[in-house]
Amino acid sequence: MKLDLEGVAVLIGGESQELLFDTVPDFVELNPGEFTFVFIPTSHPSRASGGCGSKGASH
Repeated sequence: MKLDLEGVAVLIGGESQELLFDTVPDFVELNPGEFTFVFIPTSHPSRASGGCGSKGASH
């Protein structure tokens, strides 16, 4: 599976697709200069405010 997330191509292997079902990927800065992907379950309470790294914008 290939996703285009705001101009960034993300490839997800077939064996991982089921694990990521009903999640929303986000690319966040955990610490200054330290970036990583997180996968937020669609039922997680933070989705109501737009996710961890989305600054309140919905995806």
